[in-house]
Amino acid sequence: MVKEEEKSAKAAPKKAAKKATEKKVPSTAEPEALSIGFSTTGYPFRAIVVSDKMRNSVVVVRQFVRKITKYERYEKRTTRLTVHNPESIGAKTGDEVVVQNCRPISKTKSHTIISVVERSE
Repeated sequence: MVKEEEKSAKAAPKKAAKKATEKKVPSTAEPEALSIGFSTTGYPFRAIVVSDKMRNSVVVVRQFVRKITKYERYEKRTTRLTVHNPESIGAKTGDEVVVQNCRPISKTKSHTIISVVERSE
């Protein structure tokens, strides 16, 4: 019975030490996400800001290519998204930005700007 207690006493510090040494690996956008007040998920993508007339929101356009297997061709497609524009970033029309998914902020906003890649003139 004493040996069992010694074994459990020895095993407990190892588990605690292992948990203390484990560190969460931050994602590429985590430092910016902390500054905007909520976490982000998913894969970040690039988009161009086309409208900044709303307060703390912008409309971005994401262009991508879709393959049509029947005709063995590709077609260009665009997606317009309403995106949260934090005051710390302040993206304007024409800027190229990095956008990432987040929790729903409003009825139409569930993405946020992580950083500005290129500012417009």
